[in-house]
Amino acid sequence: MNKKGIVRIIEAFFAVLIIAGALIFVYTSQIKKVDESASILNIEKIILDKISYEDDLREAVLNSYLHFDETIETNFKDYNDIVARNSQIASYNQLNDTITDLLTNSKVLENYEFRFRVCELNEICGLEHSASTYTKYEIYASEKSISSTLETYGPRKIRLFIWRKD
Repeated sequence: MNKKGIVRIIEAFFAVLIIAGALIFVYTSQIKKVDESASILNIEKIILDKISYEDDLREAVLNSYLHFDETIETNFKDYNDIVARNSQIASYNQLNDTITDLLTNSKVLENYEFRFRVCELNEICGLEHSASTYTKYEIYASEKSISSTLETYGPRKIRLFIWRKD
């Protein structure tokens, strides 16, 4: 009789271990990982708001070359074309430097890269290549419409893409 009691105690002990192991497994699988998408989208919003609120950056969006990543033609018609193109490239570089500075100052996005595009309002404004060309992770995108400054009217939108480095 004494052996049956010990066997029952051992069986109960293992039953409790199995149930406790199952509960721990279920509990740990339900713990949420840190959701970085909310912080990335918030940072994108801050950057785009800064661009839309500052006059020089608004002007840069309105003057930026719309398809800067395409091949830049070298056969300009006259000097005014060269001046206009240099102004577009300078505007693009100003936007690029501003976004780079803001992302560098953000401790959250140390291992991230970005691209931005300036497009017409009715244009589909995506990345030049498929997403897998840039990263195997998610790409976060936000956009902001910039319609005018006091001197310039030429509505455009700027779309910002951010992704984790591979």
